[in-house]
Amino acid sequence: MHGTNVLGAVIDGTYLTALTMNDSLFQAGKPMEYIWTRASFDSYVWMGGAGCSLALVIAVLVFSKRADSRAVCKMSAPMAVFNINEPVVFGMPIVLNPIYFIPWLLVPAVLTIVAYLVTAAGWVPYAHIVVPWVVPPVLYAFLATG
Repeated sequence: MHGTNVLGAVIDGTYLTALTMNDSLFQAGKPMEYIWTRASFDSYVWMGGAGCSLALVIAVLVFSKRADSRAVCKMSAPMAVFNINEPVVFGMPIVLNPIYFIPWLLVPAVLTIVAYLVTAAGWVPYAHIVVPWVVPPVLYAFLATG
């Protein structure tokens, strides 16, 4: 089961509505009201897929000395750039490995808190544009915030 797809049914009612409201306010030249929208999750939390898997792929490629982990991440990297993380999630494996699973669960919570605070502080603009989920993370944030 895809966590982001399961959550999508629950969060889109609130956060996709906030995204469209922000865009309507932006188009009308009014200040946007909603700090956190659906695009905020894709921009700042689910980079490389659920659990910010792109960060794991990069960390393994830079720091790991294990040939098997590096091989999985080398093959997974092109897909992780486009937010497809099944190869790394099941290839490492993350789900049945507490060394990977615990950070995989905690990192999105930390990213959400940090991104919310940075957005609320005005350091980055509010997200208000719908962008396809397969857009690479940094470009996604740039496009979603206009």
